Amino acid sequence: MKKTINFPDESKYVGEVKNDKPNGKGTLTYPDKGGKYDGDWKNGKYHGDGKLTYYDGGIYIGQFKNGKCDGYGDFKIRGGQKYSGNWKNGKYHGQGTLIWTNWDETSHKITKEKYIGEFKDGEIYTEKRLNWELSEKDNEEDYKFKVISEFDYESVKSKFNFNKFLNLLKDEDDIFSLILKSCDADKDSLILEFMNPNDDINPDMNQYVDDIMYNKFLPKINSNFSYIPASCYYTYSDTLGESWFSKLDILQIKKHNKIYIVNSGWVRNNYFYSRVIKSLDIKVSKNILMDELIKGMKEHFFMPGVVGLSGGFKWKLNNIFKNIIPHTDSITHFDQSRMEDNCFIFLTNNAENYKYCRPVLDNHHYNVESGGFDVWSEPEISDSIEEQKVNKKFRKIIKTKFSNHFHFNCKLNKWEESDIFSSRK
Repeated sequence: MKKTINFPDESKYVGEVKNDKPNGKGTLTYPDKGGKYDGDWKNGKYHGDGKLTYYDGGIYIGQFKNGKCDGYGDFKIRGGQKYSGNWKNGKYHGQGTLIWTNWDETSHKITKEKYIGEFKDGEIYTEKRLNWELSEKDNEEDYKFKVISEFDYESVKSKFNFNKFLNLLKDEDDIFSLILKSCDADKDSLILEFMNPNDDINPDMNQYVDDIMYNKFLPKINSNFSYIPASCYYTYSDTLGESWFSKLDILQIKKHNKIYIVNSGWVRNNYFYSRVIKSLDIKVSKNILMDELIKGMKEHFFMPGVVGLSGGFKWKLNNIFKNIIPHTDSITHFDQSRMEDNCFIFLTNNAENYKYCRPVLDNHHYNVESGGFDVWSEPEISDSIEEQKVNKKFRKIIKTKFSNHFHFNCKLNKWEESDIFSSRK
């Protein structure tokens, strides 16, 4: 509800209110020479995205928390000083760029100075910190050990240059490379440690790579990033003991004019990747976005296997059925009594329930909630049906989290509604 509040100090608030306090969108005007705040509020304090204009002409545009600059923001004051970067509790804190002016006694001119790097509690942080640049003196193996052993959320967050990431994104499509380069690390020396991670150097490396692929890493190191999960594909060969995985997500960046379709996955259990396959204008129509997602599935999902679709999208199922099909030559070799020779599509009830695709469709991901059972647990379809009769947890997930699933009938060469993984009596 919008309301006008006049405060005792003569400041005036116009905007949304809750419990008689500014809450939501609103504007506060101060009486002293033009001070003004326009943006998000929570419980009477600046909180969220906003623009704060100071009475002396200084302007801050960015993120707020509990009434203070906190997050990412740009700050300009008269005289040419400017700071762009991270803030904490109202002070420069984290990675940022500071530009200021100086009077040069030699030339008798005003010169501009610039610092790009780390800040702490409003000051340039000059203490020794992690340095991931590769110098000519570095031995490559020692350099690799140094960076990978230090790699964690805290170290990446302290090194990560958001503006550099945006610039690199114009030409670079590999997410692993973008993260490394934005931390001034040498991509060529390190990229294999992400594509084929192991725990020898860093015991948590596999988890970090998993977090990158499953949309957790970038939002944790910088709040400007967010993802919308769209679809996933899993296949497993009991004969070979190997699995393949591919997924599509939409990467969003605050106040950025593009969105990005990202394809992530692994090949044969141990080759990992995450890359941008398409950039689109942020105002792209829903139909074009849907067509691009289906095109991405056609190029990166290789049947047989199981596809999971997020119920947060209005999928054109007929288009999916036309594009996501096994190759005609391979159908003749399928034995549809075996799970690894079948093709399924699972559709969740909504966007929130998409998270259940992984425990149900990924044979690597043990989940207590599903009783430790997934679609690949039994090599034979008939055995899987029998197991489902006694696995109440798995049945409950299929019944409550998925709206439908479809099976490709090789004899008729078409997709059909299926009850193979439906709730059973």
